[in-house]
Amino acid sequence: MEKIFVENGLNTSNPMNVVLVADVDLSRFSGDTVRTMAFASELTAKGLHVTLITPEPSENKLMFQDQGIYLKYLDIKQKKGSLVNILSRNYKLIKKVKELKTDDSVLVIEMGLLGGYFAFLGFDNYFLDVHGMYFDEVAHAKVPWYIPHKILKFAVKHLESAGLKNASKIVVVSDSMKNLVVNEFKISSDKIEVISNGYFGYKVLNTFKKDIKIKKGRVTFVGTLSKWASVDKIIKAARNLKNENVEFCIVGDGNCFIELKELAKKFKLENVLFTGYLSIDKVYETVLSSEIVLLPFNRDLCTEVASPIKVFEYMAFGKALVLDEVSDITRFLKDNNAALVSDPADEAQFTNNIRILLKDKELRDKIGFKALNLSKEFSWESQVEKLFKLILHEQKSK
Repeated sequence: MEKIFVENGLNTSNPMNVVLVADVDLSRFSGDTVRTMAFASELTAKGLHVTLITPEPSENKLMFQDQGIYLKYLDIKQKKGSLVNILSRNYKLIKKVKELKTDDSVLVIEMGLLGGYFAFLGFDNYFLDVHGMYFDEVAHAKVPWYIPHKILKFAVKHLESAGLKNASKIVVVSDSMKNLVVNEFKISSDKIEVISNGYFGYKVLNTFKKDIKIKKGRVTFVGTLSKWASVDKIIKAARNLKNENVEFCIVGDGNCFIELKELAKKFKLENVLFTGYLSIDKVYETVLSSEIVLLPFNRDLCTEVASPIKVFEYMAFGKALVLDEVSDITRFLKDNNAALVSDPADEAQFTNNIRILLKDKELRDKIGFKALNLSKEFSWESQVEKLFKLILHEQKSK
């Protein structure tokens, strides 16, 4: 007689099938890729059979090991700035899902805009994981001259709306995003679950085991170099602190990379290091080697509802944070005295907070220790447990 094993309420001799689809490059470190891989790997660890469908990675080496996930790649790679490539990728993603999804499998779509494409072609009753509000982000995007921003924003918002309405369950990254979806798109709050971003606990532990020395005066930013990220504020802070013993380390790539390097060159700065794209392991090592970590932000709709993964990673390493007061997580840290927080419009205050922490090790340690303690509830293991229970509940109720 066949033995039946039940774990976490799940029959592991016949595990539930989850088809997870995302338009991400699994070889590139980004917030979207991290959240997608976190969901796929942690659901797999809990006994679900997860098939992850993405475009072909641009590089042979993945961001990190797939850990038992069944990977299905399309015969197309992401190509920046190509509308034809975007439409082709989305068509191929939908086609592959139709091939692989069965009646008893759960479909999880990563990112609201992709959900819109699926809804447009008749899909419904899926889980939609919304990372951000792209209809607002396109205001900062560099697009071909023949595509007016106003028309693009209207089209993107229409797609996002369709994706939200056709979903059986919506996952968002913050309470502010939940409120936006309810008020802007007229979606019932009962349909929405908040699952914050997080950090990989095992990767943090593995990084701590390495012989990484703290570099005196190192101040680090990790993230996409885009307009909404306000990384130019860091360059201006570097100019004001150029006579201090400080090195600003800017980790990441994006459409403002060259512009930011030119700004640093214009100011004749020798205290700014642009690393470009790094693997997740190298990112973690760089954060660990830093005394201070940064999050500059504009006050926009897309930043107000955001849940920046970098902040949770900063917290997990017990680093002293200098943040602009935008988004739920920055206000949470401010309320718990676990960061120095400034008004996004006050560049002088942002710079001065860096200066304060550079000169006060005791304060750095105090803030970092509080951030570390607060980080424990935000590991990806904890966050995906919420999604796992949500999937089980939805399937049992059918």
